[in-house]
Amino acid sequence: MWSTGQYVGAGVPFTTVVNMLSGVLDAPVTNRTALSGAFDLKLEWASDFGSNNNNLPSFVTAVQEQLGLRLQRERGPVEVVVIESVQQPLRTKPPCARGCDASCATAARPRQSTRRSR
Repeated sequence: MWSTGQYVGAGVPFTTVVNMLSGVLDAPVTNRTALSGAFDLKLEWASDFGSNNNNLPSFVTAVQEQLGLRLQRERGPVEVVVIESVQQPLRTKPPCARGCDASCATAARPRQSTRRSR
C-alpha cells in the first residue's frame, strides 16, 4: 500500500522496492546490493507534505533505520529518452459503413445527419 509518508508491502520484489525509492527520491536508484527475492516491509517517514508527526525520521534516515539500506548520492551517466522532433499525426479516413477499406468512395464522404430541420 502506498500513501504519503508510508510504504507497506508483503512479498514485495526487491526491484519494486528500488523503483519505490526512485519514485520518492525523484532520482534514478541503482541496486548495488546482492539482494533479490521478495520482502515484507513497512516504512514510515516524515512527509514533505505537511506531516504533523514530528517523531518520524526523514525518508533517507527511515530507509537506513527501518530497512537497513544505505542510500548514497553519486554522479554518473544516466540513460534518457530525447524527443528530437514533432509533427502533426497523419489523419486517416474512417472506414465506410459497408466494411470497405478507407480508400472506398463512401468512406471519403462525411456522414449526413438524419435529423430534419423544422
